Amino acid sequence: MDIAPPSPAPALMAAPAPTCHNTSCRERPLVQWRRRLTVAEIEQELALEQQRRADRYELRDVQKPPPIEGPMPTGEDFVRAVLACGPHAIDIDAAALVHAADCPGPDSPTLPACGCTPEPEPEPEPVAAPELPAHWKTPTAGSN
Repeated sequence: MDIAPPSPAPALMAAPAPTCHNTSCRERPLVQWRRRLTVAEIEQELALEQQRRADRYELRDVQKPPPIEGPMPTGEDFVRAVLACGPHAIDIDAAALVHAADCPGPDSPTLPACGCTPEPEPEPEPVAAPELPAHWKTPTAGSN
C-alpha cells in the first residue's frame, strides 16, 4: 500500500501594495487624507449595506423577532482614504481635514494645494470642568 506524499499547498498571492494616488506614480505612500465619496461610490456602498442586511435577515433565528436595523447610512457616513508619496502629498493641515468627493487631489504644479476647499474642522466638544470637593483649594495667581 503506497501512501502518496501530500501535495504542496497552493501559493497565496499577495495583495498588491498600495501606491500613490497619482496614476503615473508607483511609489509607496507615505501620507494619507480623507475625501467624501462620489454619488456612484455611495450607491455602491448602500447596495453592499442592503445586501448585508438581507443576508442577516436570511440567517436570523425564525423563532425570535426579526433583527432591528438602524437607518441606512448616508453620504456623510463614508470617507475614502487618499494615499500619496512624499512628492505628491498635500500639506499636513489640509490632510487633517475631510476633502470633497470631487477633490482632484494634489496637482504637481500646485503642490501642496489640492484644488478643493476641505470641510471645516469640527468644533471641539465642550468639556465641563470637574467640580472639586469643597475642602480643596485651587491655586490663585501669585500664591505658592
